[in-house]
Amino acid sequence: MGDGSHAGDVDYVVSTNRFTTHGSRDHSGARKNLANAKLGVRINDVSKLTLLFNSVDIKANDAGGLSYDEWQNNPRSRQEAMSTIPQNHQTNQAGLRYERQLSEQDDLSVMMYAGERETTQYQSIPRAPQLKPPMLAALST
Repeated sequence: MGDGSHAGDVDYVVSTNRFTTHGSRDHSGARKNLANAKLGVRINDVSKLTLLFNSVDIKANDAGGLSYDEWQNNPRSRQEAMSTIPQNHQTNQAGLRYERQLSEQDDLSVMMYAGERETTQYQSIPRAPQLKPPMLAALST
């Protein structure tokens, strides 16, 4: 480990977080998982190499909009068509950072990242309004 100022010293940070909520309506709620990690190694008295990792995983359920009559009948109900539509987002990234002290006033830092992102999301607009002419124009552009 060490104090970070000598060759071979290692430092690290790990952080995780989970958030969940259950909505008041059927098929409503969300979950969010976050993870971050950083591992640094002092190469010599003036250079350091750090490996970085980040992950985000979000899943959400949308109960959809209700008409006034549906809401009057059961305000906690959902649009039946929304029961199978996922709302998901997932991102994973890894990075590498090289730092070098060139002089007392000058530092060099080079960083590169690689990762992937996947998002699946749909608007919660019921089918009937989508078939009306003004909505068709908005959805097709």
